[in-house]
Amino acid sequence: MGQVPEDLGWGPVVKRYLLSGLTLGLYARWSHGTTDGLTTIRLLFLSVMQAGILVGVVLLFIVDIGSPGTIALLPLGLGTAGVAAVVWARRRPLNASSPRELVRSYNANFFTGFALAEAPLMISAGLALWQQELWPYLLSVPFFSIAMVMVAPGRRNLAADQRLLQARGVSISLTEALMSQGPTAR
Repeated sequence: MGQVPEDLGWGPVVKRYLLSGLTLGLYARWSHGTTDGLTTIRLLFLSVMQAGILVGVVLLFIVDIGSPGTIALLPLGLGTAGVAAVVWARRRPLNASSPRELVRSYNANFFTGFALAEAPLMISAGLALWQQELWPYLLSVPFFSIAMVMVAPGRRNLAADQRLLQARGVSISLTEALMSQGPTAR
């Protein structure tokens, strides 16, 4: 597979993200030269996660806090379903027939999990707008946070995926494949 640099974790990603000066942080990918696939996925993760949080900031200015009523079960149910769906997405087996297929299947699982983690938050934001009260969004934030930790492309999650691959007898390094193949391996 060639010489692949060591995974430096989130530090360089956060630094690039914060120094980029753009809300979505994607500028960091292009402004600092070539970025490996794992760093690109982490930048995308931070960027899209930030968008979910910024929705709450906007809601602070346009709706009242309110108080949860019986409809509070909806955001709680959505959040629980979102976390359960992320567990399902994380458990989908990775195709390790080649490094390229490993990256493709990891990306599919990652983006599926990401969408399933964010969907309840966005539905709750819509409910907050409909109710003109912030509490539906606030009730879904803890579930969103838990689900995002579960789906984050961090060292712990990558190591867990690698252990599952090794248990299946796969010798391909997921981290090396992600770093060398990039997020858009075809």
